[in-house]
Amino acid sequence: MAAVTSVWQKLLDSATRNSEMRNSTLLVVGNRSSGKSKLLDSFHSKFSNRQDATYSSSPSEHDAPDASGSPLRYSFLPAIHPNDDDADIDTAATCDVWCLSNPKHGRFLDVALRKDALDRGLAVVVVLDFQRPATIVSSLEEWLATIVAEMKSRLEQHPDRSDLLQRNEDFVRLYRVNNVNNSAAKDSSSSAASVIGSDDASQANSLATAAIDLAEGVLTTNCGVPIIVVCNKTDVIGDGDMTMAAADHVQRKIREVCLAHGAALVFASSKHKTQTDLLHRYVLHRLYPAHFPFDDAAEVVDGKNIFIPSGWDSLALVEDLEIDKSIDLSKCGKPPVGESARSGACIFFYSLLIVYFHILFIVSHSFYSTTFFSPLPCP
Repeated sequence: MAAVTSVWQKLLDSATRNSEMRNSTLLVVGNRSSGKSKLLDSFHSKFSNRQDATYSSSPSEHDAPDASGSPLRYSFLPAIHPNDDDADIDTAATCDVWCLSNPKHGRFLDVALRKDALDRGLAVVVVLDFQRPATIVSSLEEWLATIVAEMKSRLEQHPDRSDLLQRNEDFVRLYRVNNVNNSAAKDSSSSAASVIGSDDASQANSLATAAIDLAEGVLTTNCGVPIIVVCNKTDVIGDGDMTMAAADHVQRKIREVCLAHGAALVFASSKHKTQTDLLHRYVLHRLYPAHFPFDDAAEVVDGKNIFIPSGWDSLALVEDLEIDKSIDLSKCGKPPVGESARSGACIFFYSLLIVYFHILFIVSHSFYSTTFFSPLPCP
C-alpha cells in the first residue's frame, strides 16, 4: 500500500508542477557546422528510449530551407530534468527550440519571438566552433549583435520592459549572494527555531541585496534574456596546434565578451557528450529557475571543462588568466568555413584552367605539326 501511495504522490507532484509551468522558447544560434544539432541530439537522447517519448528529433544543420523558405529550424523538448525518469513527457511543459545558422538572417526570428515569448520564458544559446579559433570571437560578437538588435525592438514595445531588464540584472548581480544562501539553506537543518524571525531576516536580506551593485564591466549590455555561450568541440584541445595555451587565449577573449552581456560560458563536446548534461540542466534552470534549482560550482581550473554561470565572473578573475600574447590564432585549428570553401573553389577553378590550357596546347601542337611540318608530297 505504501508503494502505491508513493507512486500516486509522485504523479500528483508531477501534475502539480507541470500545471504551474508554462511553455518556453529556446533560441539556439551558431554558424553552420558548429555542432548545434549534435548538442540538441544529446538533449533528446535522454528521452529517446522512453516509451512515452513522442517529441520530434532535432533538425539537421545541412538540410535545405523548408517550404516557406525560412532558414529557421524547429524542434521541441519536454521541460523535464534529464535524470527524472518518473516525469510524464505527455503532460510536461514544452520548450520550443528554434535554430538559426546565419547571423544576417535575424529578421526570421520573428517566427520564434512571438508576442508572448518574453512572458512565458526565453533563453538564447550561442554555439561556437572551437575547431576554428581564428574567428570564434568575431563570430560570437556578430551573433550577440544580432540577438541584441532583435531583442531591443521587442523590449521597446513590451509593457513589462523594465521588469524584464531588472529580472535579468538581478540574476547576474545577486548570483553569488543567492548561491551562498542556497548552499546555507541546503546545509542547515529544518527546525521550528529556524523559522522564528524569518520575516525580519528576509527583510534585512532584501535591504542588503538592494545595496549590491553590478561589478565593473559586467552586463553593460542588457537585452533582458539569459544568454548561454557554448564553446563546442573542445575535445580538440591538446591535439595538434590547438594547445592548452591557445585554448586559454581563446577562453580569455570569450570571457571578456560574455562578461559584458552577463552571459554564461560552457565548454562542451557534443562528439563525446562532455558537459552536455550540465548544459541541459543549466538551460532548464534559466528557463524555469523556480522549478529546476542548480547548484553546480563554477569550473575554471580544468581548461577543457570550463563552466562559468552568469554572475560568477569578473574583470579581475578574467585578468588572472595569464595568456601567451604571442600566439597567432590564425595558425591554430581549421580555417573558417567560408574561407575553406572559397579556397577549395579557387583550387578547383585553377585546376580546371590548367587542364584546359594543357589540352589546348596538345591539340594546337598536334595541329601545327601536321599542317606546317608534315613532309611535302613527292612530285
